[in-house]
Amino acid sequence: MVTLMIFVPYIMFEGNAEEALNFYGDILGKSKEPYIMRYTDMQGMEIPDDYKNKILHAELNFPGGTIYISDAFPGTTVTYNESIAFNIGPDTEEELNRLYNALLEDGTEVQPLADTFWGAKFGSINDKFGLHWSFNYTLPKA
Repeated sequence: MVTLMIFVPYIMFEGNAEEALNFYGDILGKSKEPYIMRYTDMQGMEIPDDYKNKILHAELNFPGGTIYISDAFPGTTVTYNESIAFNIGPDTEEELNRLYNALLEDGTEVQPLADTFWGAKFGSINDKFGLHWSFNYTLPKA
């Protein structure tokens, strides 16, 4: 029996979730305005004044996917590593280059875009927030 399951990456930030939400929304092409819930919306928990307008939960929808974004609870340390990557598979080489270069802004190139033995153009970066992204464009068959 096959059932429908929704899989959505949830990314935590240390106080800069709104900047990340805007950055990813601009690059990935948000399909509608993100849903945003702020820490001020949460009842029954003491939140420091400088954290009340931070993002408790946001949903960013873009063509081909959804990500959830949040500022971690005050005092929480967030750690990223390269063992998990967000993979993007655009349908044109032009879009591959646009996404790669846009997400690379103020980030670090890990593997430059290059043709591969599996018939794709592939590369990877760590973006300015420290998240690891890989890019895979399937090359047209000759």
